[in-house]
Amino acid sequence: MSLNSTPGTWVAGNVVTAAQMNFEVRDSFAGIQAAWDTWAPTLTNFTGAGTWCKYLRIGHIVFVQCLITLNAAPTGQMRISLPFPVVASHPSVHAAAIGNAEALDAGVTAYPGIVDVFSSTDVYFKSTAAANAIWAATVPFTWGNGDQVGFNATYQCA
Repeated sequence: MSLNSTPGTWVAGNVVTAAQMNFEVRDSFAGIQAAWDTWAPTLTNFTGAGTWCKYLRIGHIVFVQCLITLNAAPTGQMRISLPFPVVASHPSVHAAAIGNAEALDAGVTAYPGIVDVFSSTDVYFKSTAAANAIWAATVPFTWGNGDQVGFNATYQCA
């Protein structure tokens, strides 16, 4: 359960009911303390198995964590959908990173990266070590079955 409701407006003379207190106070704290929700992202130009993706939404702020194990090499720039669209006033596409990523060449090494907005619904990954090269079939290494991409991001949704 994510917290996503607008607080009530109170005026002098209001008599607060138990139902209002439960909604305004109890439910708000329950939403903040709730377990993260799961979402099934759309993967573009790559396929994955054992996908673990979670998010927590508090108002218009979304926190995301995701881990995907690839079951084949990517066929182009790797993109993944977000649980909620990015707010329209976000800096222009490709202009502002919203999180950190890590590419794991199974059994070899890990490569750091950043999460960048591709469109209002998708993000992609860029290498921090290779002049911001976009992750694809051979960037930051030659991907294959069993390799992993993990990331976390925080963004404002619509």
